[in-house]
Amino acid sequence: YYCVRKTLTQDTYIRGFRAINPLGTHHTVLSVGAPSGADGMVACSSAQNNPNMLFGSGVGTDDVIFPDGVAIKVPAGQQLVANLHLFNATGAPLTGRSGNEYLAADPAMVQQQAATVLVGPLTLNIPSGQMVVQKGQCTMSKDVQVFSVQPHLHQTGIHAKVIAETPSGDVVLHDGPYDFDSQIYYAVDPPVTVKAGAHVRVECTYLNQTGKTLRFGESSNDEMCLASVYHFPDTGTTGVICSF
Repeated sequence: YYCVRKTLTQDTYIRGFRAINPLGTHHTVLSVGAPSGADGMVACSSAQNNPNMLFGSGVGTDDVIFPDGVAIKVPAGQQLVANLHLFNATGAPLTGRSGNEYLAADPAMVQQQAATVLVGPLTLNIPSGQMVVQKGQCTMSKDVQVFSVQPHLHQTGIHAKVIAETPSGDVVLHDGPYDFDSQIYYAVDPPVTVKAGAHVRVECTYLNQTGKTLRFGESSNDEMCLASVYHFPDTGTTGVICSF
């Protein structure tokens, strides 16, 4: 793990992200908060994120562009932390440049401030030789409109489903096969309203043929069951992962 910190000198409005993820980049988490260290790059751990997530990417993640009039505001004085999880599955050295690019928004055009959160369970039990489903959820603290989701599983994940609870019943935001090498964002158009107290749920299907039981973990040789969920307005809730 390497963490890159950069403190912003002016208010910044962001309406999209692009991952720079050459071979060896397992995932990145871009977060923001009060400065937590000197600007620059240092070796770190998976837990060294700032309180609010901005963008997550994995292998093959594509661009995510917000709807017109929607942007994330990052105030001057806040510090970005890009947490890079690097994983070399080859027998040779890898070189490359990992990172994130953002698409700037005109402040005068911003009507809604967005936020994102990772939804899913923090414990998994995936026995070897079986196809199993693991589930998790996040409770919305305020009324929100969900406009994009991105499942994040590891190498034994084969299917992902993301569901929103709405006053008229469950709405499927995404339901499809999962490919570790193509961790893309799926637009929810039109956005789906989730009321305060309702849940966004994630269901992950695995086919574990590793010969061992898999648990939740950061390594590509462990597993995860998460979905990055973009919504507006910003609820002000802190924390990278929401799991309740």
